[in-house]
Amino acid sequence: QQSIDKFFEAIGKCNRIRKLEFLLLNDLIEIMHKLHPAIKNNSITHWSSDECYLGEMAANNIFNAFRDDMKGLEELRINCHGEYGHDLNDDIMAGCIPSLAACPGMRKLHLISLGLSINSGGALSAVLPQ
Repeated sequence: QQSIDKFFEAIGKCNRIRKLEFLLLNDLIEIMHKLHPAIKNNSITHWSSDECYLGEMAANNIFNAFRDDMKGLEELRINCHGEYGHDLNDDIMAGCIPSLAACPGMRKLHLISLGLSINSGGALSAVLPQ
């Protein structure tokens, strides 16, 4: 555990990270918490999480990080299809999506298997009107 903490501490001091990719995690929030210094100290432009478990608290924390710490985000991919899945629904996602308004340089957006429907679609059209 001590070597893992040192690893995350070292990453937190790095200031050249532009891309974060996560695959097959059921503890994405814990890892994001450990990576917070790296997320805050860098200009993250690409975020990808594929087949990671995403619950309501995790989704809120991730989208708040997009709003607060990753305003330079250009590409976002969240795919919850797979082994871990999600506990999300249209209303939860409709509450998370407005955080993307803080990312004016967004060029690519892939939100896959997140329970999106009418409310989240409305939130997306408000954030990405064109």
